[in-house]
Amino acid sequence: MISITEHIQYLILRHDCVIVPGFGALVAQYEPARMSADGLSLMPPRRVLGFNGAVQHDDGLLIGSVARREGLSYDAARMEVEREVLTLRHRLDAGNEVALPRIGTFECGASGAGMTFVPVVESGIADALLCGLPQLLVSPLAGAGVAGESQVLEVAPRRVAGRRFVSVMKYAASVAVLVGLGLTFTTPLSVDMDSVDFAALATPKVKLAELPKVSDDAGRELYIVIPDAREATAEVTDKDYSYYLVIASCANRNEALRFIERQGDIGMDMSVLASGGRHRVYVRAGNDMDALNEFRSTNDLIKKKYTDAWIYHYNR
Repeated sequence: MISITEHIQYLILRHDCVIVPGFGALVAQYEPARMSADGLSLMPPRRVLGFNGAVQHDDGLLIGSVARREGLSYDAARMEVEREVLTLRHRLDAGNEVALPRIGTFECGASGAGMTFVPVVESGIADALLCGLPQLLVSPLAGAGVAGESQVLEVAPRRVAGRRFVSVMKYAASVAVLVGLGLTFTTPLSVDMDSVDFAALATPKVKLAELPKVSDDAGRELYIVIPDAREATAEVTDKDYSYYLVIASCANRNEALRFIERQGDIGMDMSVLASGGRHRVYVRAGNDMDALNEFRSTNDLIKKKYTDAWIYHYNR
């Protein structure tokens, strides 16, 4: 015969309500820490176990536990629980007490009317997870006056140590940032003035000694940067020709200029034709289509590097 007591103990530890089908429900209620009746002790939190005989339906919790541990089907486990409950009721109807270890004691009232339940307080299963928490004695404050009088305690404001620490760390971090910025702005840097990159579309690298220079009224030397020829002729301003030998078609002007920049000095002028929402890079233009075809088929650079070059017909 299978005992359901251990299953009830196990489930009470993990649930606040354990229903024994056909018998009743064991309900555990949590009580927080509280002061004793005499006000001299701080009682630890606890779980108090109660019983409700009106709740007898099967929620599957107890029978499922029996089925899992004993390796039974749900129907077989249900029959074992019903057999155990029937035994408990027979003992109660005979006027006997039914004590479930670490749970409590059941007893029928006079003439079999009603059922009383007395939970186990010391070492009870409901309070097992909270056991070990001590009861704290509270000592009255010296000079607190007589009992029953309301006392007003003046507490001087003070800063929390943790907040003071956080404030100190904030100030320290600010000082570290300021020191770092000071070192950054005051540390001299060695700059090679013989070779400087000037901002430009093609970002040319020039030698200062090779640039023309003039002097201003204060005697300072000013260098004059001349854009290279490819940048100056990178975009056509008139469209006087009908045919263009195109080597690239780009979505916008900047993309076309970057393409020209990447080609480097190839010994061939490249320009940009903006037409039809595209920016086409071309190397030769004219009104004679046959002449452009002959140039494309005979020029070594076109045949070697721009084999997919084509002739674009521009409708003027």
